[in-house]
Amino acid sequence: AERLETEAKYSVYLDRQKTDVAQIRHEESRLIPETVDFAGVPGLSNELKQKMQARRPRSIADAQRMEGMTPAALAIIVAHVRHAESAQRLQKDVA
Repeated sequence: AERLETEAKYSVYLDRQKTDVAQIRHEESRLIPETVDFAGVPGLSNELKQKMQARRPRSIADAQRMEGMTPAALAIIVAHVRHAESAQRLQKDVA
């Protein structure tokens, strides 16, 4: 009974983590533009922001291998990179 209660309590979090992992696997080959300012990525810990700024991983797969990286942090980075790419495309379309 206790196990079922625990599974029920954390199932939402586990489902979210599974979704994040699947998204990251799909995005591993995505390149991270050199212009990304990791210090300005909301939701990342200050430690990860500093590590990302210092190491400047070239792809999501490179970022994934960094010490201290979590699936949730990678999902945030993927979303930020996508947003940056969309903004860059919009600027090109306007120009």
